[in-house]
Formats: sequence, structure tokens, C-alpha cells
Amino acid sequence: MQKTSDGYFYSPSDLIAFLDNQAVTWLDRLALERPGLLTRDEAEEAQELVRQSGDKHERRFLETLRATGAVVEIDRGDRDALRKTQAAMLAGQEVIYQARLAHGEFSGWADFLFRVDGPSDLGSYHYEVWDTKLARGMKPYFAIQLCCYAEMLAPLQGLRPPNAGIILGSGRRQPLRLDDFWYYYQAVKRAFLGQQRGFDPDQTPPFPGMADYRHWSGHVTQLLEARDDVSFTANITTPQIQKLNAAGIVTLRGLAESRRATVPRMARPTLERLRRQARLQRKAEPGQPPPYELLDPESPTHGFGQLPPASPLDVCFDMEGYPLADRGLEYLFGATHSERGQLQFRDWWAHDPQKERAAFEGFIDWVYARWRRDPSMHIYHYAAYEPAAVKRLMCRYATREHEVDELLRHHVFVDLYRIVRQALLVGEPAYSLKNVEHLYLPARGTEVATAGDSIVYYHRWLISPDGGTWRESPTLRMIRDYNQADCDSTWGLVEWLRARQSECGQAYVAPPPPAEVNEQLTARAALAREMLAGLDLAPSLPPERRRVTELLAHLIEFHRRELKSRYWAMFERAAMTEQELIEDADCLAGLQRTKRPPVPDKQSFIYEYEFPEQETKLRAGDRVLLAADTRTRLVIETFDADARKLTLRRGKKHGALPDYLSLLPDEIVDPKTMVQSIERTVRAFHAGAALPPALEDFLYRRPPRCQGLPDSLEAAQSLDSSALCIQGPPGCGKTVTGGRLIAALIQQGKRVAVASNSHHAIALLMKSALDAAVELGLEVSAVKCGEDGSHQLPAGVAVVDNSGLFDYDPLPQLAGGTAWVFSREEAAGGFDYLFIDEAGQVSVANLVAMAPAAANLVLLGDQMQ
Repeated sequence: MQKTSDGYFYSPSDLIAFLDNQAVTWLDRLALERPGLLTRDEAEEAQELVRQSGDKHERRFLETLRATGAVVEIDRGDRDALRKTQAAMLAGQEVIYQARLAHGEFSGWADFLFRVDGPSDLGSYHYEVWDTKLARGMKPYFAIQLCCYAEMLAPLQGLRPPNAGIILGSGRRQPLRLDDFWYYYQAVKRAFLGQQRGFDPDQTPPFPGMADYRHWSGHVTQLLEARDDVSFTANITTPQIQKLNAAGIVTLRGLAESRRATVPRMARPTLERLRRQARLQRKAEPGQPPPYELLDPESPTHGFGQLPPASPLDVCFDMEGYPLADRGLEYLFGATHSERGQLQFRDWWAHDPQKERAAFEGFIDWVYARWRRDPSMHIYHYAAYEPAAVKRLMCRYATREHEVDELLRHHVFVDLYRIVRQALLVGEPAYSLKNVEHLYLPARGTEVATAGDSIVYYHRWLISPDGGTWRESPTLRMIRDYNQADCDSTWGLVEWLRARQSECGQAYVAPPPPAEVNEQLTARAALAREMLAGLDLAPSLPPERRRVTELLAHLIEFHRRELKSRYWAMFERAAMTEQELIEDADCLAGLQRTKRPPVPDKQSFIYEYEFPEQETKLRAGDRVLLAADTRTRLVIETFDADARKLTLRRGKKHGALPDYLSLLPDEIVDPKTMVQSIERTVRAFHAGAALPPALEDFLYRRPPRCQGLPDSLEAAQSLDSSALCIQGPPGCGKTVTGGRLIAALIQQGKRVAVASNSHHAIALLMKSALDAAVELGLEVSAVKCGEDGSHQLPAGVAVVDNSGLFDYDPLPQLAGGTAWVFSREEAAGGFDYLFIDEAGQVSVANLVAMAPAAANLVLLGDQMQ
């Protein structure tokens, strides 16, 4: 936001700030209207590191572009930057870096403009906007920013580009279809300009607690503290604050003294817990241990029921990570344990990926050996970071999988944060380890006081090392001392909690023993280990053969590794209390059967339930699991958010559903068919058989075997048991080319299978293929089975929601074809095009073998083979 003699001018970043918190842009404007009134926060060093890492990511991507083609760079200090950007566009430059754009009240610098095919005022081409982001996943505000850049770009080429994209921190390029976000962007822009044009410095907006106030955080925190804002209640959420405010409860004192029995749209147990928390915080006295209260457990397995008895081989574990490295770096594994009654500390360091793997293996080998010596031993940690990092490293390096699996399956990791949240309330404004340790430890004196501090100190060491190890480097020594203090504090918390456990008399409830590992899983893991071990015994193996062998050895376990994260999330939720599930918007808790009797429907019964007020993302058609028995899979038949009622379907042969239950999202899809196919291929390869020629060409990265130097269509038509790979930057025409290839091949009587891990990609390729088919004069009828959503399917495409996954009914009669019946074993019908996503579970092999005339084009989703 800038103030000039011509008025106020804004950037796409102002829209993002407004979207995130409207009070931020109000304060930005106030600071320009009344200079000196507000004090802007100084940028924290950790925030500056993030900014520098973002710049580094942008420069790396720029260098890759420079290595492959011409890039024109616009100087941000050049007052003539806008004209030079337009000149570069008129000249048809392939890539324009730091393009200056301006239109109306907005201006800004686009990271990259890519030239793509498509007519505009410039000629037979136009430009798309692409932005680099350090984030590893898409965020909603990226689309708003790109829409703003695209609107500023439009006058320069007479065309608003239909597409734009993001280059994520992982290096993945994520294209976006701007029409999907355009109307929302326009609404955000209108609201923002409305705020600015109607700005009144004397009409102070509300400052909701829990919001991010960016560079005005210090100023707003002072205001919130002065008014004793209810947002200072520990563990409160933004929706809860909004509901309390709507009920007239706006201060911490007001919440503590409130005698309301209910608050609209808030569960009664939630209100009572927040009220008790506020009362404890009001009782707290500076310099004294905080007051606390023990909670009645929801069940014997919650709270202190999860705290095991002591073992002489117990370990308290804490990690330090550096998120600004590529893919992140876990650079310190710390563990406190007892030796002859004295606390000892062990550490494993890593300053690059190779050492990270070695440190991970060293730590896992150490704790696994201790557990094997004493199966009653446990690894204690505070909050979810440590086990999540262990799982991530196991999957990243495909190492110590058996050991980590055994530790997880036998519940060796114990989360003390969960026990604290379920077992007691503490009169502290937060439940971090630094807060909770006030119950049993004096204040710390270490220079590194927070995880953010450790990141800053470690970054300083990377830039200017003051020694190679912690023994030589004062900086690394401070980080080590901080990590050891955390591990020792965790040890103290375990002892303090055991004393409280003894006081209340709640015994530990050991979890049931894990199921035996499937023999097939064991056999696949053994095959992978055998193949990798064989590489060590064959040093003369050609490098490409070695690479492909290692790739296939890892691939045989790929799906099991990928499914683990979903199973882990499911087990985490299954261990939650009902109150925790109510606060998890992905779940739905506290459902009570209504008096309406079960309604028979074919081979099932439909059960009606009502549920307490809570936020939930679950809706009709969603697949769910029972929290008390995750083996029970159900589908929500109907969902009425206003009446707070839903119905569930269950087969008669499975017995009645319980009267009271909670639901978890069912995110598990069995990839059995794909896994078996991969195993057959890898076993044959390991036994000496040749790979299928097309697969071999693909894995060995060989050029396609085809005659002459044809274009892509001729190449596809003349392939001789080979593979053709098409690669290119965003907007180069891969989807259009793929659609034309598909249509031409179908015209010749070929059948085409397409695999994708995205509904949106399926829809785009579907549209491209159908458009190309129309150009060729092909008359087709098409159906897409599974989710429809907002995937912009072409007009005239029938969509069937077949999300039941296992209990398929015959699909309704569709214009242009016969009724369809889908199962995991068969498919039949008479359409020209069949589109199936992950709701389907129909394999290519089954379609080709059992329905040779069913479909010419088969598009498969991410769970397909």
C-alpha cells in the first residue's frame, strides 16, 4: 500500500492481507493517514530467514530457466520497468522475470511471465503469470494473488490469460485455472476497495483474538491485553471465540464468571471446559506454580490411562529441525535416559541429508535395541512433532521400516501432551512444554529459549560456522543445551504426571497387542531387502542397472509406505476423547440414535442419529469409520446440518449399529490390485526375466522406438512396444497434445488407459480428448463415475456419483448407452468413453480382459492400476 500525490495504490499483497485479516489493511491505511501514530513491529530474525529462503527458492528456479532458454529480467529499480515489460512481451520473449504490471489502482511485480500458445493482441501467443512460493502445498490466497496479476496483465496483451501457476517449495509446478477463482477474487477486491474508499480513521474495527496481525502484532496484543480479551484462554479456537462473543462473553473474566448453561452452537462440555480453564488462569499468581485441576476421564483408556509404569530403559526424546533447508532437515536428535540413577543425554547430529539418514538410523537402532531388551520401555515426547518426523524420515529414506513399524504398532511412543490435555487443566495461557513445566521446574536460564530461537541460531551457524561440532562450536553447544533442557524437562513431566496418576488412582490400560504382520507384507519387505543387499554384493553392476534395481526394490513397498500416514492419522483420531473429536472438524462426535426405528432398504438398514453442535466437514456421501471400531466402514446417507441429524447405512448381515457413536473420516483405499501387479513384475525381474519392453524403456529412460523423427501423434501411432514421454513447462500444450493423441488413437480403434492422481487433471484431459474427438467428427457418449464436484466437465457428459466403494448398485439408464454395473471384478456397458476416478476400484486389466467392447477410452484416478 502506497500513498502518492495521485492517491493510494495497492498491490496483490494488500488483497492477501485483507483476506487474512481486514484489520491489518485498516491499520496499514491508518499508519499512512496519521504518520507516527502506530509503531510497526521490527521484523523478527526468523521471519527474515523465511523471506531469504523464499528469495533463494526464486533464484534457484530462475537459474533452471536460464539453463534451458532465454530469460529477460526487468530491473525493479528502473522507473521505466512497465514499458520495458511491455516491450519484452511484444518481442515474444519466452520468459520475463520480475515483470512490472499495473492497472487501475493496483500495481506489482510478477515473478515470471511464461509465453504460451494462443492468440492475443501480441500475435499467436500470450503470457501466463507464475509465482514462486516457499510453501510445499497450495494455499487459497495464492489464487487471489495470481488473479490480480492476471487482471493487470490483460491490458498489455488484450487477453486475460485463462491459466496461471505456482512453483512450490518442493519444486512441483501447480497450474491453476483462473476462471475457477475469478468471481471470488472479484468479491474480495470489491470488499477491499470498499474498505479503503470508505476509510474513517476514527471508526476502529474489531480486533478479534487469535488472528494474525502481521507487522502490527505488538500494537494489537497490547490492546487485547488491556481489555482482558477472551482469546487469552488457553486452547481456545477462533470459532469458539466467535460463538462466545456472539453470546456477549468477550473477556477472560467474563468467561470465568459466566453462569450461562449454554452458548448457541457450542457443545456444553466445551463451554464448561473453557470456563474452568479461564477460572484457573484468573487464579494464577506471578512467580508461583500455576494452579491445576484433574479431569474425570471419559474412559479408562484416556488421560492417565495412557501413562505406562516406569521402566529402567525409558527414554525422553526431542528433536531440532531446520525447515528452511530443501525438504527440511532434522539436524539434532536428543534423548535423556537414566544410567545408575543419574540422567544422561545422548545426541545425534546431521548437517546434510546423508548425515540426517545416518543420525536417524543411529537413533532408531539405539531405542529399538533398548525396547528389545525390555518391552515395557517407552519413548516419551511432548506433542506430535517427534513421531511425525520419525515417520517422515522412514518414508523418505526407505530405511528402518521394520523397526519403526514395530515401535509404532506396540505403542512405544507416548505423547505426554495428549495425556496432559486429557487428564488435567493448568492455569497457564498455553499448554506448551515451557508453560506446563512451571508446575515442576524453575524458570529456564538457557540463551536459546524457543524452537524459533534454535532455528535462528542454527542458521547463523550454517552461514558462519564457529566450529564443526558442539564441542568446538559455542553456537551448537547452546542449541544442544536447549535440546537437553527440553529432554530433561520431559523426564520431569513424566515423574510429575506419575505422581498425579497415583493420587487419582487411575491405572495404565495397556493397548491390545497388535495383529500379526501379513505374510505377504513380510515377503514383499524381504524381497526388497534381498534386492538392496544384492546390490552391495555386485559392485561391478552397470550404473543404470543398479539404479533401476534400487528403484524397483523401493517401489515394491511404495504403497505400504504411502498408506501408513493415513493409518497413523486414523489411529491418532481413534485415541482421542469425544471432546477432542468434537473440536476436530474432520470428524463428528457424540451421535445419539433417535427414536425413529431403522428403515430397511434392500440388504441394509438406515439408522438415524442426532449430534451436538459442532463444526464438521462431513456431509452426505462421505465414507466414515466408527471411532470405537475402525474396522466398521459406513457411508453417510443423508446429512441435515440445521436439524443436526444424519442417517447411516449398514448391511443387515453386519448387525445393528450402537446407539451412541462418533465418526472418523474413512481415508483408506486398498491398493491391493496395484501392489500385486507391481510385486509380480519385480519378482520376475529379480528372477532374471526381462521387463516388458515399454516399461523397460520407461525405467531406463530410453528414447522411444519409432520410425524416423515423427511428431507426437505419429510417434504414438508407430511405437514398437516402447514408451513416449512428453514433458514441458506450464502452458506448453501437454494436455492439448494428449487429448489429440487420445482422439486419434480411438479413431483408429485403439483403446487408451490414462492414470492420474487428480480429479481436476482427469477432467481437463477428458475435455481436451472430447474436443479433439469433435474436430475429427467422432460421435461419442461419455460418462464419468465417481466424484463430480466442480471439475468443469464438458457439457453433455453424464456423471454418476458411485462413491459407495464396495456396495455398487446398477447405475441408472443413461442417454446413449446401457445401464452400468461396477464391481472390483467386472465392468460392462456400451459407452465410447468411460471415466473412473478413485471411487471406482476397477483395474485396467479387468476392463480390458472382461469388457473388451465396453470402452475405447478409460481414464483412471489415483487409486487405479
